Amino acid sequence: MVAKSTLEHTNLADQAAASADSAIKSTKRVADDTLDSLSDSVEGARSQVSPLINRTTEQAAALAQRGLDAVRNSSEQLRNKAVQASDTTAMYIKN
Repeated sequence: MVAKSTLEHTNLADQAAASADSAIKSTKRVADDTLDSLSDSVEGARSQVSPLINRTTEQAAALAQRGLDAVRNSSEQLRNKAVQASDTTAMYIKN
């Protein structure tokens, strides 16, 4: 009778262990599938966002260049006006 009871407990323990192992494997499959799906989603987002980032970078570089060109042009105009004002003042003093 003790042997039968021990055998029943061993069978129950084996069944519980098998059930737990099955649950772990099932959970691992679901987690793997979820991670694969997430990875695919991230890769898809990256492929969509990358061209936008590149285009934005190009536009920012072009805007910065236009700004530098405008500053350079304004500086040249200011320099020319300063030279003209200096020349005009020198001519006024001479006359």
